[in-house]
Amino acid sequence: MCRDKGEEGTTNMRARLTSRLSLLILSFAVAMIVFPAMAFAEVMSPDGTTASSTPTILSDQADYAPGATVTLTGSGWQPSEAVHIYVNDSDGQTWDYNSDVSADQSGSITDQFSLPNRFVANYSVKATGASGGVATTTFTDKEQPDITVTSSANPSTVGGSVTFTATVTKPSGSSLTANPTGSVDFNDTSPGAAALPNSCTNVPLNASQATCTTSGLTLGSHTIRAQYNGDDNYSTRNTSLTQQVNACSAASVATNPANQTVTYGASSAAFTATGGGTPSPTVQWQVSTNSGGTWTNVSSGGTSSTLTVSNPVVSQSGNQYRAVFTNTCNGTKTATSTAATLTVNPKPITITPASNQSKVYGSADPTSLNYSASSPLETGDSYTGALGRAAGENVGNYAINLGNLSAGSNYNLSLSATPVNFSITAKSITITPTSG
Repeated sequence: MCRDKGEEGTTNMRARLTSRLSLLILSFAVAMIVFPAMAFAEVMSPDGTTASSTPTILSDQADYAPGATVTLTGSGWQPSEAVHIYVNDSDGQTWDYNSDVSADQSGSITDQFSLPNRFVANYSVKATGASGGVATTTFTDKEQPDITVTSSANPSTVGGSVTFTATVTKPSGSSLTANPTGSVDFNDTSPGAAALPNSCTNVPLNASQATCTTSGLTLGSHTIRAQYNGDDNYSTRNTSLTQQVNACSAASVATNPANQTVTYGASSAAFTATGGGTPSPTVQWQVSTNSGGTWTNVSSGGTSSTLTVSNPVVSQSGNQYRAVFTNTCNGTKTATSTAATLTVNPKPITITPASNQSKVYGSADPTSLNYSASSPLETGDSYTGALGRAAGENVGNYAINLGNLSAGSNYNLSLSATPVNFSITAKSITITPTSG
């Protein structure tokens, strides 16, 4: 069939339009496959036009204490749109909250409410707009623990070891029975401060405490923060302290001990020495029993500035004592005092024999001769042996001497200045004449 030119042009145009329409439909179908369907809420712009955005709902905090006030805010809603807010305890569903609010002209909403005073744990929030838009969020109301942090040495010195202790406990009046568990992170939040050792991160709580030890703090003031990381019942919480780090100086000897002389029976002999340095040094007393050839630490009472030697005996005479001071200042530093000597003199006792001691010629001497002493012996001590006398068995006077009387090496016995004699008297014999 023949068509005139006008009819043929119309037919070609119709074909082209049909082809373009098919292409448009195909493109739309592809777009629907590639981009899933999305829900939008229309928000009126200040110029009166509309724009599409996803509605939102957010809480002002991620975690609250029981009874706290929650503020919810949202955006992306239609101007003046009615929005229903539903808050629910998502664990036991023992509490819920409903509220209806209206979006302002920018599509924003806000609402406030108070949580129950009891511990709940987890909450879910659902906001539903009249136009069908939905937004959700969650928050918790974990108990807030009590937390403190202390320092073993504040101020400390450069290079000195410091231990920080964080204590995390349930607050007074808490309805929870469990104590906080989990871990603590320690950080030096001072500007430009170096990181604390790895051992100060994620430190497990042990009996409600976690510790961090470091010797790397630099000169100056440091803000040490202890961050409790929370658990199923307790929220995160942190606290800080200011740690002052001062310059150090090596240990030194300020005063040396002096020689001490006592007499046996004295309750003690005391040696005193003082040290200097920053940090203040520790002290360890040492003793030598061989004129300084070797030294050993004094175990009892040997770590204070004054060393007390209790109830010294004569055998300790000649012992030498010295103090060793130690601190940490860019390494361990020590300073040793001069040695001081202990002298323990024997206790002097004067023995005075009793007068008028005697025997009859030909008889045996008494088992022991009586005497008196100028001073008593110390508790626990006793005499051995006995007094003696000059030799001889004829009638006459014989000077009494110390014999083998002894009280031990801690005493110096001497005889009284005035001599006392032992007498041998004549033996009486009666002569009876015989009769016849």
